[in-house]
Amino acid sequence: MTINHLHLKVADIQKSIAFYTSLFGFREKVKFSDKFYFLQDSSGFDLALDEKSEVLPLPPGFHFGFALQNREQVIAALEKFRSAYPELLHGGLNEHGSWGDFNCTDPDGYAIQVYWDVDLH
Repeated sequence: MTINHLHLKVADIQKSIAFYTSLFGFREKVKFSDKFYFLQDSSGFDLALDEKSEVLPLPPGFHFGFALQNREQVIAALEKFRSAYPELLHGGLNEHGSWGDFNCTDPDGYAIQVYWDVDLH
């Protein structure tokens, strides 16, 4: 069994679409309405974005992550993020031996980790 989608409630659908397509490589898959889209990445993972007037915070510690192949890819993603959305970046590169990451949020405050881990690849 494989997890295959994430459904997020967002305040501004177009802002969220721009964020996830420009930084994480998602593309529009299905538009159900002006306020509900499915995006998909190159591996087939679906991201549902559902515009709502109220977006509630998630529990402390909850986050989702994007795994990259190596340190160089994470650094490149960090630089791209720093150029496009510096206000959503939380610190810089963190290195922990065989893995490392950086942390950010999306426009609605959802916590995201971008990382590499040689033990997982």
